[in-house]
Amino acid sequence: MRRLILSVIFLCLFPCLSWAVPAFDASSSLHDSTNTLSQLTFSHTVSGANRLLIVGTGTRFCPSSPATVTGITYNGIALAQQWTITGDAGFAISEGWSLLGPATGTHDVVVTFSAV
Repeated sequence: MRRLILSVIFLCLFPCLSWAVPAFDASSSLHDSTNTLSQLTFSHTVSGANRLLIVGTGTRFCPSSPATVTGITYNGIALAQQWTITGDAGFAISEGWSLLGPATGTHDVVVTFSAV
């Protein structure tokens, strides 16, 4: 019985021993201040094994034109929205989107907005 308890404690204290350490691969960014686009597109390169693509967005808008992110794709595959944070009286929005196991290589990230 003593062995079992020690094993469980060891696994609880050191869960990362059976996991690979995450490695940063690459970053890409794009900024638009024209407020006239319904989509932003940029290329991003993904490599390695056990991949996770995370895309963060930040939008700031005026009340007369509240454009929001309606979707993001990578290589035509939709990312899942993970979080939304609204600030500045509702006129600034930060969002996080992710895709587990994205295709390797260089592909387009397309961010689509609602009305602009």
